[in-house]
Amino acid sequence: MSGALCAAVAGAYVHLPSPLEIPLCLAAGALGGAILGSIAGALRARYGASEVITTIMLNYIAYLGANYLVSGPLRGSPFAPETATIDTTAMLHPIIPDTRLTAALPLAMLTAAALWWWLRATVAGFELRTVGRSERVARYAGISVPGVILKTMALSGALAGIGGACEVMGLLHRFNAQLSPGYGFTSIAVALLAQSNPLGVIASGFFFGVLQNGALSMQSQAMVPKDLVSIIEGLVILFVSASWAGSRLTVHRAPATADPLAPDGPLTSGPA
Repeated sequence: MSGALCAAVAGAYVHLPSPLEIPLCLAAGALGGAILGSIAGALRARYGASEVITTIMLNYIAYLGANYLVSGPLRGSPFAPETATIDTTAMLHPIIPDTRLTAALPLAMLTAAALWWWLRATVAGFELRTVGRSERVARYAGISVPGVILKTMALSGALAGIGGACEVMGLLHRFNAQLSPGYGFTSIAVALLAQSNPLGVIASGFFFGVLQNGALSMQSQAMVPKDLVSIIEGLVILFVSASWAGSRLTVHRAPATADPLAPDGPLTSGPA
């Protein structure tokens, strides 16, 4: 939400050639998302507050704050609470005419591949994976756990902000408070199904995208309620979460070893 708003403001009020305007809007979106993510990261690193709870609460703050801005100081349309239309030089035009496919798709795939490499080939990626597996082990290894948490949340917010910026630049060409129909909660399911693997997120994202985009067509053509898609998504989350929780809670019991001092067989009384 915050990244999309920042990108819309940059695209509407800063006038530059396209090679400069597009990176500027993406950077503005990343900055807006990183600021919001850093707040949740600081609360987690300093006070141990759950990032799930704090980000959900921040979502409402961002939504209401953005709604106020587009209804007042940043309102650019007399017909709806939304910003002014961004410049043509800031738009991501369709790669295939008459479709919604823009450069946002290859950008997302390249970002996922870069993150996969970063997590496995850099020291910072190793530190992040270590903290994610066990903060206690990370502290023992000399890793600054609060620093890693703060940087990770800022990076996550920046990536989400770029996603919001692409939504504004490629599809809506402006910002309004109804920008997201629930992308944030869907992204949790996408990440769970992909098991937090950046390359797996590509396939998982396509899967959920096909489900959601086909829901209305399924209802109109096959007379199947579109709510069935929500049920399928919920079942996916349930099964994946159950599998993850089961692997964490499984207790491997070591077989009991015999006492070397114990007799080989049951004690019996000798002959009288």
